[in-house]
Amino acid sequence: ALVAHAERTRDLDACKQAPLLPNGIIYYESGDGSNDEFYRLLQLASTEVSLPRRKSGDPAFIFFTSGSTGMPKGVTHSYDSLACMFASAAAAFELTSEDVMLPGSSISQIGGFVFSFAALATGVRVVVARTYHDDEILSLLRQQKPTVLSMLPAALLHLVRDKGSLSDDFGSLRLCRSGADKVPEELEREFTRLTGLTIDEGYGMTETGLLASNPPSGLIKMGSVGQPVPGVSASIRDDNRIELGCETTGRLWVKTCSATIGYWNNSVATDELFCDGWLDTGDLMKVDADGYLYFRGRKKQI
Repeated sequence: ALVAHAERTRDLDACKQAPLLPNGIIYYESGDGSNDEFYRLLQLASTEVSLPRRKSGDPAFIFFTSGSTGMPKGVTHSYDSLACMFASAAAAFELTSEDVMLPGSSISQIGGFVFSFAALATGVRVVVARTYHDDEILSLLRQQKPTVLSMLPAALLHLVRDKGSLSDDFGSLRLCRSGADKVPEELEREFTRLTGLTIDEGYGMTETGLLASNPPSGLIKMGSVGQPVPGVSASIRDDNRIELGCETTGRLWVKTCSATIGYWNNSVATDELFCDGWLDTGDLMKVDADGYLYFRGRKKQI
């Protein structure tokens, strides 16, 4: 079955796969009550249902990569790896039940998904934007008073430069996280000038979730993607897999329980990803004496 907001009716009417779903489409909030199957189901008397028992290592979600290094691959995560991702992100952001999370990017992508569910798992209220245009994000900042905001650098720069953006709009924030692309220096400067906060830059992958972040209550180093988050071991190596010292650029390898269980129906790519339990990120990094990582580009870039 597919549970969908009634505003998506036209999209789903045009979808060839939707009519093939065994239990159809369950709509909610149609406005006129004509399509509120969801609420009708809520009124039904509860019955004992025998649900299948899932193993912790079973596939739970598939996220498709962007295809920056070839054809998109189906990154498969298990119930276990998702749980590890949520726990790591919650610890990295130092979330408490007093927080309010505004993921300013699509929850269909790994970042917005992990941050939202890490927040929910911690008892945090999550504010879901309908769009990621400046007027929508500014409206939510003013009305919902989030304490944690996560946005892509390009979208955040556009928001900061919006003529309607005021310093008070960001007054409820304790943390603004940005990643998935390099945070440019002009964005760092303009954001700090407007809000008084420093952008907390981070780093992650579809294959692992969040891997590194600047500690919110510690030192946030501009230009660094931060330190490995709880549950992640990191190693910077040369092409012969020999570990390198501080300030030397090499390929980043990671070991974490949040790692994918493999690419969907692609054992060759899965085997290439791992070696002795370590995952090859394909990204070039260097580390300073304090354990802060600095992104230096992609080794696998096409």
